Order: sequence, then structure tokens, then C-alpha cells
Amino acid sequence: MTNRSLKHLLSQPKGKLGEIWFRALISLLNWKLGSRPRWATNEQIKTIRFSEVLGITSTIDIDRIYRKWRNADRIWDQGRYFDSVNMKREVLQYLYSIQDTGGEKQVAPFMSFGWGHAIGHIGSLGTFTLGQKLGIIPSIRRYLPVKNESSRYLIGNFLRQEVSLVNSRLGYLTLENPSQWHLSERLQMINTGTEFISLYEMHELVFRDTRVTDGKVSLSLEASYVEFAERQLRTLGLPSGAWFVGMHVREKPNPLDPRLAKVETFYTAVTEIVSRGGWVIRFGADKMNPLPFRENVIDLNTDSEEYKKLHLYIIAKSLFLLTTNSGPSVLAWTLGTPVLQTNTLSIARNILSSSKGSLFLPKKYRVRSDKPCSFSQIISSNEGYAETNLKEKHSLGYQLLDNSEEEILRATIDMFDYLKFGEHNTHLQKQVNEIRKSHGAVGYGTIAPSFLSQNEGWFLK
Repeated sequence: MTNRSLKHLLSQPKGKLGEIWFRALISLLNWKLGSRPRWATNEQIKTIRFSEVLGITSTIDIDRIYRKWRNADRIWDQGRYFDSVNMKREVLQYLYSIQDTGGEKQVAPFMSFGWGHAIGHIGSLGTFTLGQKLGIIPSIRRYLPVKNESSRYLIGNFLRQEVSLVNSRLGYLTLENPSQWHLSERLQMINTGTEFISLYEMHELVFRDTRVTDGKVSLSLEASYVEFAERQLRTLGLPSGAWFVGMHVREKPNPLDPRLAKVETFYTAVTEIVSRGGWVIRFGADKMNPLPFRENVIDLNTDSEEYKKLHLYIIAKSLFLLTTNSGPSVLAWTLGTPVLQTNTLSIARNILSSSKGSLFLPKKYRVRSDKPCSFSQIISSNEGYAETNLKEKHSLGYQLLDNSEEEILRATIDMFDYLKFGEHNTHLQKQVNEIRKSHGAVGYGTIAPSFLSQNEGWFLK
């Protein structure tokens, strides 16, 4: 449906039947969004008609903008990262350029709704805040519409001083209309004041800055929240003063998700942590099978809202986080927690510079006839950036190889070595970085030394 036909259909419904139809449409939106009252009021109808939620009064070709943005999302999924970023940059440059700001630099006062939608996005919101503290991004207090109470709780306990949270259900849609994108910082593309850069470029700029990695610029948890979480964990068996490693393994029963891993491949790493006197706290809400450990392991794999409140503390206070390619990694980096991220995909983009001491284990690939793909072959191809599912990857001839139990154990020992000696033995890392540079890769995170040494030929071929 074009913007013109949408305007014709919704702006002035004729007669009693037209009015009933429009009221029913808004009532359906209320129901889908959980808003009250469920039945649209006269005031709500008036507000929506004269707002730009539906593109009714806008002079911008909304349909054209949406098509271009959706196309950018489509080629992003395919791995055409740079084409997608350039396309989105063009859209935002156009939308900002037509706004009358009296010649002043345009800085969006709102954050778009996506920043508070998922734990990884909230982690990126923290990174954005660090970017403001560093002067990479214009520093003003931003407003974030939220409709999820758990997101409000999480954000409020470590970004309360930096971000103002605004209760919103239907109202946030106003900011999602392209005619209002100059008012809300988009999740995928960041306005530095002079240019638009991708979310991943922002992460690289922030975590390559030694002021962040050395803890001179940082974020911290609210003191009252820390006290609450510590009390809760003591009731679950964690002794006062005990050190622990948080563990999150993405294991949802979705056979097409390439980020999945088998939790059994983490068992020897758990045993290693416990043998050193530590605890392991596994968290998530994927309804996975319980861990077969009895000593020094707390399993919080549950949908309980009370236990979900502990996730932020676990991520922030872990000696390090043991995880897969998932959102908790991003939040941990933001809070300065070292992360061992296993089974990493889109390795030209997702192996990012991150919190001090963090390491990555990439998934390896084979192509047709069991021929292995080298590191260079992956990062120079669309697959180094793609977000396709397993069915789509298989159709291109790719077979993904999960990290083995031995690889995860060795990388866990790498983490302990770092904590003991203060540095990672990465004599091959510089060579790997040169390969990344030659292929224009986005991310420059550190790969586990044990994995580098065991796969030197794969990296340097």
C-alpha cells in the first residue's frame, strides 16, 4: 500500500461505517500492544489522525523510504554489510537534511524503541553511553520509550543517571515513522554529529579506547540493586565473597538458528572452574535441560521474573562470562566484564574489540565436498557478515563446525592465564589483524590464544 492510498484510506473515513472501521482498527492496535483502554477513545483517534504515526500528514514519501530501508535490511542479512550501511546512511542523511534546524547541528533527543528491546540492544545502549562520555557521540541526556517492565528494571539499574525512561506503548510508534527519524537515534546507524556510522563501528571506536578498557571511563550498578542481588544469590547457595563465572549457552530448540550450541560441550569447562574453587551460575530462559552438577553450580535457567532480575548482577560481577554468540556478551563488555564468547558467527563483524581480557572462539566452515574454508576466505566473503539461517547457509554449500569441548576448555584456561599474568599470549594475533585489515574487516577482537595456535594454518592460509 502506498503512502497516498494509506492517507486516502485512513485520514477521513466517511460516514458512520467509516468511523466504526477506524475505531476498530485503533482498538485492534490497543489490544495487540496491551494498551488500555482497549476500545479506542475519541481523544486517541484524534491524536493518531493528526500525528504522523500512519504517515498521514507527512510530505515525505514514506513508502519509498520504507522500501529502501527494508531493502537495506534484506541485503544486510545476506552479508552485504557495506552496501547496507551505505544505503541506510543515505536515507538518514536525506531525512536529516530536510529538517529545518536553523543551521544548528541536529542531535536526536530520543533513542528509538529498539535500544530497549533485547539484552544485547541494552548492552549497546551502554556502549553508546560510553561513546558519549568519550566524546565520540554528542553528549546530551536522551529519552528512551519502553513498554517492557523487565527492560525498564535492567536499564534503570545501570543507566539511571544517563538515560531517561519514558513509559510508552502506542506512543513510541510516532518516533518510528521516517518523518520523525531525526528525533530518535536509530539502533543500526549512529549519528556522531558529523557522520552516520554503523552500530559495529561504534563498538570498535569505544572499545579501542584505552580509557574504557583500563576502566577510567565506565558504568556501574546501582548500590541498592547490588545489595538486593547479593541477598538473593546467598539464598540460592552462593557463599558471601565467593567468586563465580556466569554462563549463558544459547540452546533454544530452533534447529535453523546457527548461533546454537550444545551445552554438553561446556561441561569440562564448568568442571575446570569448580576445580579452581569457583562457582558457575548458569542463566537464561530457554527451558533447557538442567545441568548435571551438584557442587558449586547454580542453575537459573528459568522464566521466573524474580530470577531474571539477577541477570544484570551475574553479568557485571562475574570473574568472566562464558557464553555463546548472544546478547549477554554485549552487556558484559559494556560493564567491563571479560567475556569468553564461543561459537561466534559473522566473524568479520562479530569478533569485535571489547572489554579487557575478552576472547573469542569462531565457528569454522566447510564447503561442498568437505573442503575447509580458511579464515581469509570467510572474512572476504558475504558469509563473514551474513545473518542467514542454517537452511540458507546449507543451500550455499556451507557446513558450520561448532567449537569442541576441548576448544572451550582450552580457551577457559586461557582466561585464567590472563587473570594470573595480565595479558594474553597472542603472538599470532598481529598477523591475524593484518589479514583482517587487508580484507576490510569490521571487528578486531582477540581470538583465544589456544585456538590460534591449534589452527595456525587455518588463519594464515
